[in-house]
This record gives sequence, C-alpha cells and structure tokens, in this order.
Amino acid sequence: MNAKKILVVDDEPDILEFLQVILEEEGYLVATTEKGEYVEKLHAVGLPDLILLDVLLSGKDGREIVKQLKSQEETKSIPI
Repeated sequence: MNAKKILVVDDEPDILEFLQVILEEEGYLVATTEKGEYVEKLHAVGLPDLILLDVLLSGKDGREIVKQLKSQEETKSIPI
C-alpha cells in the first residue's frame, strides 16, 4: 500500500518537526515548509493527499495560499 502524502506548512520549526514525527510514525510520507513555498514542496513528494496549513504565516497569509491552491485545477480537490 502506498503511503498517503501530507504537506505541512508552518513558520514554526518546532511545530513542523513535531507534526512530521507524529505523522511519519503513523505511516504518512511528510514534506514540510516554513515560508509558504508550498509549490516547490508539492513537486518534492508529488501532489499531497492533504495539506496542513498555518493561517498566520510570516510573510504570506495562509488564506491567500488556500485561494491560490483552490483556483488551480491540479490542486483544487486537495483537502486543506
């Protein structure tokens, strides 16, 4: 069975590390990013099955990222 892919976007390194450890222990393939550079990370592991996104990112508003992802055919069906 293929592992489900999760992209975690948060500007707090401790939160990223915590979530990555927990999710990987549960068998998920996890990619993380701190600065909303989600597009590059999408290609690192392929399109994720789920995106965990901090709304209050430094430098970039998580709500804007959601709007952008939901406006693209390739990513609009990914749960965020």
